[in-house]
Amino acid sequence: MNQTTIGARIRLARQAANMSQAALARHMGISMMALNGIELHGTDPRASRVAVASRVLHVSGDYLLHGIMPVPTPETTGLRAWLAHIGA
Repeated sequence: MNQTTIGARIRLARQAANMSQAALARHMGISMMALNGIELHGTDPRASRVAVASRVLHVSGDYLLHGIMPVPTPETTGLRAWLAHIGA
């Protein structure tokens, strides 16, 4: 999967957290259709929505916005392992 977009990284983090689109959309205060647009069609989310996704998915804003992986912590170790597992 292409990780060059914010949406692609949100999708990877959501899948790593075993969270449904419906659940993340609820947390972000948007519809599932809007989240689908972000994840798959490159719609840019508002900064406030990215901040919520970062908090709920336990990843850094830098990762979601720029693909910069943080220094490993207990919260990010699961995402790193999952990304390595899928070859991303």
